[in-house]
Amino acid sequence: MEVTGVDFSTEAIGRCRVAYPKAEFVECDASSLPFPDGSFDLVTAVHVLENLEDGRLEEAASEIGRVLAPGGYLFVRCFTPDDMRSGDSRNGIFYRYYRPEDVLELFAGMDVVSSERKDEPTRFGTVRSRAECLFRKRSRTDGRQERRGSEQQASPDGRPHGVGRHMRPYLQDEVPKLVGGRPDVVLRHYG
Repeated sequence: MEVTGVDFSTEAIGRCRVAYPKAEFVECDASSLPFPDGSFDLVTAVHVLENLEDGRLEEAASEIGRVLAPGGYLFVRCFTPDDMRSGDSRNGIFYRYYRPEDVLELFAGMDVVSSERKDEPTRFGTVRSRAECLFRKRSRTDGRQERRGSEQQASPDGRPHGVGRHMRPYLQDEVPKLVGGRPDVVLRHYG
């Protein structure tokens, strides 16, 4: 498996290259990804959307969909309006918050595998609240879009065709651990 990470920050890319020397990192903006259509089987966008203004947000969502292969998966994590940070100025950095239904609307052209809000109390008496959504890009067959079932098995070459029960824990739990919130978008393709 090959891993490609992107971030607009030169400093963040440098740190990622040191921390993850086996991965490839590309400095770019999520609203203009320099990859061919359908390049990746899995895209994770962990705390990316919060910092994008309306125009760039729509462009980033479109770009993510463009580079995701038919049948590929997208995992998105964002803070919700009920998160402990909501309402803070965040040091002058543009920040927005999403309910799960907001994320679903942004990626309406994809099949929803799961969508949930996760609230975790902190030791300070506040709540960390996140929207976590897992999507699957529809496959194209015979010029029409095909909806695949969520319990299909992987093909003989190991590429997932559907998210079976055995894949959900990996995509929902392990992928976020792997990316640790950095870099902003992790694009994974199988080599």
